[in-house]
Amino acid sequence: MRVLLIRSPPMAGKTSLAQLFEKHLLEEHPGTRVFRISLLWMEADNPEWTFSDRFRWLMGNIGWRQFVSESSRIETILIVDEVQKLYKPDTEDS
Repeated sequence: MRVLLIRSPPMAGKTSLAQLFEKHLLEEHPGTRVFRISLLWMEADNPEWTFSDRFRWLMGNIGWRQFVSESSRIETILIVDEVQKLYKPDTEDS
């Protein structure tokens, strides 16, 4: 699995870039599994949610570990948008 992290200020076009990148990959690499997810889609009312829990929910009962395992055998690209949802600023209490 390959990882690309794009960081820039809000409203700079990161989501549009992710969408265009996904479209390009799907058109130019038909044998590759391409997934684009937004962590905004993973927000839950329960503040105790974990990435693994919500990933399973979003991917239709495929867990993160299974996904990673399959990705070692199948060319896979995962595009994750809104990654800042995974962490809190240093100034915010836990």
